[in-house]
Amino acid sequence: MALESVACNNCGAPLQVPEEANYVTCVHCSTQLSVKRTGNARFTEAIDDLREQVEKLTRQNELEALDREWALERESFMVSGKHGRRRLPTKTGSLIGGIVITVFGLFWTSMAAGITGTASNFGGGGIGGAFACFPLFGLLFVAAGIAISIYAYRKAHDYEQAHRRYQQRRREILEKREAD
Repeated sequence: MALESVACNNCGAPLQVPEEANYVTCVHCSTQLSVKRTGNARFTEAIDDLREQVEKLTRQNELEALDREWALERESFMVSGKHGRRRLPTKTGSLIGGIVITVFGLFWTSMAAGITGTASNFGGGGIGGAFACFPLFGLLFVAAGIAISIYAYRKAHDYEQAHRRYQQRRREILEKREAD
């Protein structure tokens, strides 16, 4: 069995290891070593350092995978605005939007009811009858305003919960990294 000379990566002590050995324990400092061979060079590397590097890379990969998953999930919560601009929903925005649409619907209903009622009072029964459905459009706006507001509020709420879960999972991965 042929031996080759290498130095311990930890304490620098000379070691004689079999040529086919990939791992060895230093007899001087008890460090577990990996024997590396490249061309004419022979050297050792502490296995604990390798483990730490692998664990660090594993945590980094976990974080990157989590961030990619979150980017995709976050995209599913986005809503398109009037001009196609995408944004995240907010509870406040959904409430304000719902209130604006509902107020417009109530305004429309009262104005249309006033106009159709006035037209029929002036002997234009045909005109009042033809426009009798206009107040119903206002009620349709009110119903749509409430429905859209509820939908947007729920979507904003779901986004907030998903974001909290993402942040918690990210925190857990980072805490594992710091504990190691």
